[in-house]
Amino acid sequence: MGIVIRVKEDIQALIEKRLRYRFWDKERERSNRAAAMADRGPQRPLCPLQHNTLVYSGPPHDVVRRYVCAHCNADATEGAIKEMGYEFDTVPDWIIHDLMDERLRQWLKGDPKKFFMRAGRGG
Repeated sequence: MGIVIRVKEDIQALIEKRLRYRFWDKERERSNRAAAMADRGPQRPLCPLQHNTLVYSGPPHDVVRRYVCAHCNADATEGAIKEMGYEFDTVPDWIIHDLMDERLRQWLKGDPKKFFMRAGRGG
């Protein structure tokens, strides 16, 4: 007969509590980083492949729900997805890719809603 050790603490609950204490901030950091990437706008004109690395940004850490491409910073927001007649949670991938490509096209030709300033070389 084996030895039975009884303790009053639930070991699994203690492990999860310690892991939550150690990693609780990672989800918020990832969401905030994705939101910051989308706010900066597209950085490169083209993605290496077709937006294959998507990052989610949204509640509870950010107000706007959106998918952001980690390579080119193009985003597909919940409002743009609803304008196309789809729900955010069930939207097909090709719709997300089309919205991101449209965002890149606007960036390439210059979006009239944004005014970009470039740093000059003189005073």
